[in-house]
Amino acid sequence: RCGRPFRGLHIRQENRIPTARGLGSSSACIAGGLLGANELLGRPCELAQLVDLAAAMEGHPDNSTPALLGGFVVSAYDEGHVYSLKKTIAPGITFAAFIPDFKLLTEKARAALPKMVSHADAVYNLSRAALLATAFCEERYDFLPVAAKDSLHQQYRLPLIEGGEAVFALADGLGALATFISGAGPTILSVVRTAEANVFFERAQAALESDEELAHFTLHRFVADNEG
Repeated sequence: RCGRPFRGLHIRQENRIPTARGLGSSSACIAGGLLGANELLGRPCELAQLVDLAAAMEGHPDNSTPALLGGFVVSAYDEGHVYSLKKTIAPGITFAAFIPDFKLLTEKARAALPKMVSHADAVYNLSRAALLATAFCEERYDFLPVAAKDSLHQQYRLPLIEGGEAVFALADGLGALATFISGAGPTILSVVRTAEANVFFERAQAALESDEELAHFTLHRFVADNEG
């Protein structure tokens, strides 16, 4: 793409993001590869060009664009160009990732989806997608319990995640603002108010350790990366 010859190299890498868990590991690798290549070539590409390249390699900008930009990103891919808007995520929320000890390949998760959806389900999700974006932009996290609801994919993918329904029930019972399947799964992600996070994580961890149905999940605590 840059018209620069390159003889090649050997790469040794350590992936700290579990693969095939719905956590964006492939996009992280693409972002890292593009940034590394751009540095080796003397930075011929601007960030916007790398964003377009990443989306072309990933096939969509959903994961790759926020991997490069950080923050909360809404994006659309049109004729080879990514149109995106970014909002810095305030420190008022923390993310709890319930990561199971098994993989769920994206292809299998996609195969579980119906080929057609009803108009009512489409409207249901479109309205909540708009509300979700506005809630993050306005930092109205009290809207997340409604905005994060879904009728297009979770009901079909949740049966593929052993113990998934129990995790949803646990997080809801502990006061999570929202709980949803991360990416295509099988990780389940909860949004928690930072002021309540210590209690949430303490009780959630205790539940994972005491409930055999949940023993294959590990709990991880994340804050938003606004830099990318």
